[in-house]
Amino acid sequence: MPYIDIEATRQAARRVADAGTDVEGAGRGAGWDEAAAELQGSRTLRALYPFRGLVDRRLWQVRGELRVVGTAMDELAERTARATGDA
Repeated sequence: MPYIDIEATRQAARRVADAGTDVEGAGRGAGWDEAAAELQGSRTLRALYPFRGLVDRRLWQVRGELRVVGTAMDELAERTARATGDA
């Protein structure tokens, strides 16, 4: 039977889920406002906003994916604990 470190799996699950929040925060701090300020009066400014929307949407998706993985890992730890009597 494969060995699963229950507590390490729980801790990793929390770190993975927390990484989703970190990813979302990274998108907000990506310098979009500074770039827009530098591009004022430039035609390039119009191209910036669609990219920002794409990046924000993808980061939102990544955040959700990391939370799903974290939840699955936590569920693995819980089921393993119940199955082995370590709950």
